Amino acid sequence: MNLNVNKVSRRSVVNIVIALSVSALAACAAPPPRTAPISASAEKTLTKVRLPMGFIPNIQYAPYYIAVDKGYFATEGIEL
Repeated sequence: MNLNVNKVSRRSVVNIVIALSVSALAACAAPPPRTAPISASAEKTLTKVRLPMGFIPNIQYAPYYIAVDKGYFATEGIEL
């Protein structure tokens, strides 16, 4: 009986460990810095965007409604 049928080479194990380590380090990297905040004069020129979401308010659109209420779109220069 041959028990070495599922034998994995040491090199492939080392390569997998290295790939997982690099992936974990990349995932833990700091996010890029944000750009400078929008000045008061820039807030007056909002880009008007139409976002069709249907006729009846639906729970699937709740994140959009909350973002509008909290001013996230206006901060980024978007008016819905």
